[in-house]
Order: sequence, then C-alpha cells, then structure tokens
Amino acid sequence: MLGFLTSTQPTTYDRLTDDGLTKWHPAFLSLGKTLDECAKNYRGFCRKYKPRHKPEKRSRWGSRFLPKVKK
Repeated sequence: MLGFLTSTQPTTYDRLTDDGLTKWHPAFLSLGKTLDECAKNYRGFCRKYKPRHKPEKRSRWGSRFLPKVKK
C-alpha cells in the first residue's frame, strides 16, 4: 500500500511481529527500554502525527501568456 500510514493501519513496528526480515531501526529502539515500551511510544506518536499540508501551487503561465496574445 502506498501513501501515509494512519494510526488505524498496523505496522510491524506497532505489532512487534517477528517476520524474519525486520531489523529494528535505532530511532525506534531509542523510544524505550523494551520493545513493548518502544511500540507503545510509537503508537502514541502515530496518533499525534499530522502531516503538514503542502501549499497550493499556483499556475502563473497565464499572466505571461496573455500580454503576448493581446498584442
């Protein structure tokens, strides 16, 4: 699945599953002393996280094009 993860989408970090492929990221491990504590703090982070909205890109091609057309 592409896109942002929401707090309702469980992740390997959230469920602490041993899939045989996952290596815990040092930033994740720094969230607590145990894996359960890390997962608890990670869930809290995911609940609070709000991605910033990107500013609307305004097209300005018309302001350059219109004077040429009026001539």
